[in-house]
Amino acid sequence: MPRLFCLRSLAISNIGHALVDFVKFAEAYGAYGQRVEQPEEIKPALQRALEANWPAVIEVIVDREADASMGTSLDKIVEYEPLPDNVAVA
Repeated sequence: MPRLFCLRSLAISNIGHALVDFVKFAEAYGAYGQRVEQPEEIKPALQRALEANWPAVIEVIVDREADASMGTSLDKIVEYEPLPDNVAVA
């Protein structure tokens, strides 16, 4: 079940299914849209989005039970792969 910790509160949502088709939503506004469901699909999807040279939305479907915790603050985000040298870090 998705969990969100914010200001020592716990928010849980279980809607059972997606309410929005984000790919169609992006396309309706003239953006490139793609959905990925497997980790190996992410890099090719990002490459296609960059090649589109247009606003893009990539919807990444994750396991309902996946822990998506990113850390306690922006400077402590958990990265699973090193960032390329040419990527600016805020």
